[in-house]
Amino acid sequence: MAYNPLQVNLLSRIEIEPYMKLKLCIARKIRIKFIVLKELENESRWLKPSFI
Repeated sequence: MAYNPLQVNLLSRIEIEPYMKLKLCIARKIRIKFIVLKELENESRWLKPSFI
């Protein structure tokens, strides 16, 4: 079946949007985790010399 580009765009947008929202949500959670991990890593780097 032949679709014109606009129809394809609309169809794919309707299908993709929930996935995009889910991906954004997951990406945001991962980013927050990553930032927290980075901060913990930085803190542990400052704490390490006191243990040695």
